[in-house]
Amino acid sequence: MPKIVRPDNCQPAKALWFDRKKYLTINFLVQKPKNVQVDVTDTKIILSCQDDDDNNIYNEIEFYDRVHKSDSREKVYDRTINLLIRKMKDNVAWPRLTKDTAKPAWLSVDFENWRDWEHEEEDGRAEFEQYMDMLSDMNKKGEAPSMDDLDFDSGFVHVLLSDGENLALFVVLTSLTASSDVPHGSLLLIRPF
Repeated sequence: MPKIVRPDNCQPAKALWFDRKKYLTINFLVQKPKNVQVDVTDTKIILSCQDDDDNNIYNEIEFYDRVHKSDSREKVYDRTINLLIRKMKDNVAWPRLTKDTAKPAWLSVDFENWRDWEHEEEDGRAEFEQYMDMLSDMNKKGEAPSMDDLDFDSGFVHVLLSDGENLALFVVLTSLTASSDVPHGSLLLIRPF
């Protein structure tokens, strides 16, 4: 691939990025991009193209850490150039996209797609422990209530079940309504107590 040369008269495209366990995603916002050239090395990326008004677009980013240049892909759309870039070190969060701590004005975090994946497993474990504590507390509160008052005509049946140690609320759809395409008898919700 020939080396991409920075045009004399150019401007950067606005870019949004987000981090995942194995990949980075960068979306360069360019209206109807043409003559798109992307060069990914293990330490930086260069994007050069023209927008629908024939403005020269040029972005150069020196990465926070190394990437796999051979496992990086780009896809050109009508309004964006999407890059999926494989990080050299999986499961390591990047605090920023660039090596330089000063963030360029045209670069922003894509908060709509951002996830704090580092703490997902820990959050799930904490939530599980919280539910287990709730189950334990419910066992100390005595017998489950009688089910004599169930209303089968409402379209829903709420069933509270216990296995002697745990309680769970099941909500079952008993009739099909016009606004629902959930089949009769479908389990809608299981909620431990």
